[in-house]
Amino acid sequence: QEAAVTVDELTTNAIAKRKVLAEKQKLADEAMTNITEALEGATERREAVEELTKQIAEKTEVLTVQKGEIENELAEVQPLLDEAAKAVSGVSTKDLGEIKSLKTPPEPIRDVLSGVLTLLGIQDTSWNSMKVFLGKRGVIDN
Repeated sequence: QEAAVTVDELTTNAIAKRKVLAEKQKLADEAMTNITEALEGATERREAVEELTKQIAEKTEVLTVQKGEIENELAEVQPLLDEAAKAVSGVSTKDLGEIKSLKTPPEPIRDVLSGVLTLLGIQDTSWNSMKVFLGKRGVIDN
C-alpha cells in the first residue's frame, strides 16, 4: 500500500512537472521566435545600411568628379575675374554719375551693364533699370 501511495505521489508530481515543463517549453519557443524575428530584422537593416552606404559611395564619387571639373573651370575663369575686378576698381562714383547722365549709353557700356544685371539676376536690362542700378549705394563696392 505504501508503494501505491508513493507511486501516486510520484505520478502527481510528474504530471505537475510536465505542465511546468510544457509552459517553460512554450516560453522558450516564443523566445526563440522573437530572437529569430529580431535577427531577421537586423539582417534586413544591415542590408539596407549596406545598400545606402553603396549609394553614398557612388554619389560621392560622382560629386568628387563634378567638383574637380568645376575647380578646373574656375581655374580657367579666375584670371579673367581678377582682371575684371582690377579694371572695375578704377571706376569712381563720378564716372558712374557721368554714365548715368547719358540719354542713351554707348553700345559697349550697354553690353557691360546688361551682362552685370543678368549676372546679378536682374531680368530688366533696360536703360532705366541700368540707371537705377548705377544709382544704388555700394555699386562700386559690390
